[in-house]
Amino acid sequence: TIDTERLSAFSDRVEPWAGMDSHPYLVSIFGTGSEPIPWAAIEDADDSTLLEQVGQLSINETIEALQEVCEALHHVHRYGTVYGNLTTNSVLYTDDEGVKLRGVLDQFEEPHLWYNAPEEFNSESTEQSTVYRVGLIAYELLTRTLPYPTYPNGSAKSIIQSHELISPSEQVATLPGEVDEILLTALSAASEDRYETVLHLRDELSEI
Repeated sequence: TIDTERLSAFSDRVEPWAGMDSHPYLVSIFGTGSEPIPWAAIEDADDSTLLEQVGQLSINETIEALQEVCEALHHVHRYGTVYGNLTTNSVLYTDDEGVKLRGVLDQFEEPHLWYNAPEEFNSESTEQSTVYRVGLIAYELLTRTLPYPTYPNGSAKSIIQSHELISPSEQVATLPGEVDEILLTALSAASEDRYETVLHLRDELSEI
């Protein structure tokens, strides 16, 4: 048997996503129901992650994929939904060389604290928190690590909130010059210093 609290939690996580229109860069929900227990029919999501494939891509191809990530996130935000648990593992690389975000499936994952924006440790989350997370995803795709000096050791909360960052070019000297400015802006400690929306970040990435 499944207790009512768990059934309710399942429905609460699925419902916001089930009401969205489909999007080419987001795993779709085909249908939901409540009998005999709450259920959801979800698009297959067994592709490898973009991180696993990024070594075969050029920087331009990686940047294009990140722009698609931003467009999918904009679609989610249009419905007033916060994309919880967004990490590099959220970004799938499909057989037709595009991306798909795992969407509703990520809402059932355990939080990965190293991908929190600083304010998320205080239970604050806005679109600019998502901008921070996309900045981390972009950083990891381009450098194969995260920007924190002691990552993955130490307390994620204290290290992230101390805001000591290694610039991308210190990790990979061959990155285009614009990458440092764009990613470090996305990773600003104060949310108001980041790009206002994921579409603003997408547009900046298009300049690389």
